[in-house]
Amino acid sequence: MAARIRGEKIWERIEAVCKIASLPDWDRGFMDSICKAYQKWNGLTPKQFSTFEKIERRNSEEAQAERETWAENYTDEMRENVLVMAKYYEHTGYFNELVTRVLMAHAGGKDVLLTPKQYRAMTSNKFAVKVLNNHFSEPMFKVGEMAVVRNTQGQPAYMRARIVTILSHPDKGHRPAKGGKAVEVFIHETGMKVRINERDLKNFKG
Repeated sequence: MAARIRGEKIWERIEAVCKIASLPDWDRGFMDSICKAYQKWNGLTPKQFSTFEKIERRNSEEAQAERETWAENYTDEMRENVLVMAKYYEHTGYFNELVTRVLMAHAGGKDVLLTPKQYRAMTSNKFAVKVLNNHFSEPMFKVGEMAVVRNTQGQPAYMRARIVTILSHPDKGHRPAKGGKAVEVFIHETGMKVRINERDLKNFKG
């Protein structure tokens, strides 16, 4: 069994963290727990000490100052990036908890401030970069313009070679591929509105 970690300096550090008024609920609950454990067993296990150090770092004055700076510089474009990616990840199984928080907050007209680590994870991986590039790219087809759905195996039979009118460029449905910008179209022959991607369309030559 690993030796417990103890010492006057360790206890002083634990007490200092416990006195931080802004501790999040989980952190405070853990700190309360290890205070009792330290006093009962005269020390912390290596695992307890490792978690304590993480709490100590993320609640330090430096970390709090960094979070305040991050919040002040959290731009509208960054919020849009998060919302677009939350909609992309919604049915993928990735970032489930974050996606739910972001989408529920957005539905209620509110905002979620992600941490720098969460923001980078959601918006800076190779798939996210491609999705966001498509989202912000100049549309290949303007609203009101006519186009033709490509006659390819990847399209449902009812859509192949159909003439459509571009209705909008939604922020949901982008794909991480060239031409993956989402487009909402109206299919003339069926009267249906569907969302596809720009690469599924070609110019209408009427």
